[in-house]
Amino acid sequence: MNKKINKDHLETFKNNGSVFVKSLFAKEDIEIILEEIKLWTKFSPAINRNGAIFSAHDLLLQNLSIFSKSALSIVLRNDVINFVKSYYKSDIILSKIEYREQLVPKVEMPIHSDFGSSVSFMIYLNGVEDKFGSTYCYDGTHKLNHEKTKINISEFEITKANGEEGSTLVFHSNVLHKRTTTHLKGRKIIWFTFQKLSKNVRINKTLFSRESLANLTKKQQLILGISKKDNISEAFAEDLICDQLPNEESLSFVESKILLNALYKRIFIYFKTKVRRFLNILSPKL
Repeated sequence: MNKKINKDHLETFKNNGSVFVKSLFAKEDIEIILEEIKLWTKFSPAINRNGAIFSAHDLLLQNLSIFSKSALSIVLRNDVINFVKSYYKSDIILSKIEYREQLVPKVEMPIHSDFGSSVSFMIYLNGVEDKFGSTYCYDGTHKLNHEKTKINISEFEITKANGEEGSTLVFHSNVLHKRTTTHLKGRKIIWFTFQKLSKNVRINKTLFSRESLANLTKKQQLILGISKKDNISEAFAEDLICDQLPNEESLSFVESKILLNALYKRIFIYFKTKVRRFLNILSPKL
């Protein structure tokens, strides 16, 4: 039976600006997601959104629900949706869902705030502890104006991310936080973010495969903006959808395109060198 994020977690989040829930998502679900995306993580740079990109020494799969319908399914669990809607007391929209894999050890990320008022979830797919890069959140700092308020950070208690696979950190974008020095590479996370739905919210268009949308309820579709409600238009809903879910056949096409591009480049360099040598022979000696 899956663990659920509940009212007690919500109260902690309201007070502290973060809450860490151990084993929120089942190990079996995590294994399925990793299996769905493993083929795509080897392609970089991405071609037409198919494959990974590098960002700050992380391997990054944006628009994760193109690559893993299971990832979208757990992100839109009813307990997750109800948690965020209860916090905002408003309709919400999913504004980001991505996969990140840390490729190298990293120095500590200094204490900072992301600002704003969004709610983010960070699912640790292979567990988290200090040596893999734990996130520390400073309790209650989400209520402060960081541009005007001077604080003594040592006065605040800390919520630390430390747990097995499926454990999840939920944090407010305005809370002060840092990442510890990462002594070992390999941390894998799903990072997804919700915003309060209003006329002022700026929505980044996100792609979803038709297969990942097929079994969603009306409530879940609304969280993706696939409904004519408030400032979400039918045209925007069409922009959300990608016709094909990637598969091994399309992966073979991407891989072939990469190899062909490399071959064309080598052929071009070869003939360019030959032409230069020929011209040097023909040119009169000074």
